[in-house]
Amino acid sequence: MVVRGMQGEREGVEGVEGGMAFFNRGPLSGASQPHKHIQCVPLPLMNGMGSPFEGLIRAALSASSDADASATVSVDALPFMHGVRSVVDATPSDVHAACEAILDGLEARLRGMWTRDDSYNLLLTKEYLMVIPRRAEFVESVGANAMGFAGSFFLGTQAEIDDLKRLGPSRVLQGLGFPSITR
Repeated sequence: MVVRGMQGEREGVEGVEGGMAFFNRGPLSGASQPHKHIQCVPLPLMNGMGSPFEGLIRAALSASSDADASATVSVDALPFMHGVRSVVDATPSDVHAACEAILDGLEARLRGMWTRDDSYNLLLTKEYLMVIPRRAEFVESVGANAMGFAGSFFLGTQAEIDDLKRLGPSRVLQGLGFPSITR
């Protein structure tokens, strides 16, 4: 697990300050490199925004923190299955534990359809950790890595652009991952 490699390295979490780290695990995750590595991008991604889902994630975490700050939450409005935990003031060990808890919860929800050994995407900011289990590398011609789940698609052909416009980002993300059970 990639987060395990950050244990004991405070800069692993502090390095996310002002940015978003992402990790693509497995053959269906949109990984462009065969070796494990975490990549970071600065925020905002564009037009002063982080992920288009930031407001929804913050609201879900805020509602959850009233009951249990360490709970894994799902954002009902998102069309794909995922787990999110707050990592505000987290140490690398805390981030690792949060990731393990999210993976445990996703495995339980997707009994027999997905395990932590299968493909997934991970997004990490200074505020939250999000894990998205994957079931497909492409929906028609459109593929995405973890950054697709942050609202950033990297498309190389006109056919990919046309397919994304026709299908819509929500439908593509739902097809790459698993449909949200709450929808």
